[in-house]
Amino acid sequence: MSNINDNEWRAIIGALSIMSLALLGDALLYAVLPVYAEDFGLTLPWVGVMLSANRVVRVFAYGLLARLTQIAGMRRMCILAAITATISTTLYGFGQDPAVILLAGVL
Repeated sequence: MSNINDNEWRAIIGALSIMSLALLGDALLYAVLPVYAEDFGLTLPWVGVMLSANRVVRVFAYGLLARLTQIAGMRRMCILAAITATISTTLYGFGQDPAVILLAGVL
């Protein structure tokens, strides 16, 4: 069939798993959090603050991240992004304090 060995399959499955966690965090932030804000111990204004903070960080960080990617390289930045997304998703899941969930949104 194909010449993919076990190490390549492990890398593919590992990358897919990490990206699934990152997408889970985005789905939680944008789709679940506004609807179930009370279950997270948040008010709707807090949800608005979190969504705004996430957008503000993205707007101002993209230029810096682009320059950092040129210096560090695409592979390292992708690994860093995957780790950060996993930490963020974990904070969404276990964070009980609005400040912790805000930190997750900023990450």
